[in-house]
Amino acid sequence: MSPTSMRSPRTSSGEGRSASSDVRVTEAAEAELLELLPRVRRWVYAYCGRRHDAEDLVQEALAEVAAAMESFEGRAKFSTFAHRVVMRTLARELGRRRRHEAHHGPEEALEPASTEPDAEREAMHREAVRQLYVALDALSETARRAFVLCAIERLPLDEAAEIEGLSVDALRKRLMRARADVELQLARLEKEKVRR
Repeated sequence: MSPTSMRSPRTSSGEGRSASSDVRVTEAAEAELLELLPRVRRWVYAYCGRRHDAEDLVQEALAEVAAAMESFEGRAKFSTFAHRVVMRTLARELGRRRRHEAHHGPEEALEPASTEPDAEREAMHREAVRQLYVALDALSETARRAFVLCAIERLPLDEAAEIEGLSVDALRKRLMRARADVELQLARLEKEKVRR
């Protein structure tokens, strides 16, 4: 098997650092990464919503998984290992991007409005999803991960607990607090919307 090289993506401004800037990947590992791609994409979109840079985050996360593959010891399922790497990557990248946006302003790309007959329903759905992600942004990283794994990804508690390295009871408590916090945030957002 001849190794191929995988370069991590750079941000549009040319900046960006990654431990995986030049990773040697075997053909077998590349096949595993390709098989993992749909799950990574789903994890990224579940965690950060349909941000305009979500595909960049998918590529960055895959590059990080590729870089971490040689440290995989087989003590857990590969998908559990990959999920942990992806979540750490997302937390780091989103934190870095939030700090950047705080100093330089948001770089949100607006989606064009639909001309479909169901445009109003679609707009309401988009607004509900936007509010959910605003509520999720207010959560701690640990609460957000618990909520995404169980409420959005719908993983069984035991599998989510294994991914997080927690007991099922500890994850259940974290999830209950996260759900309560999300409900409070959504209620607050709804009140703000009514006031406008």
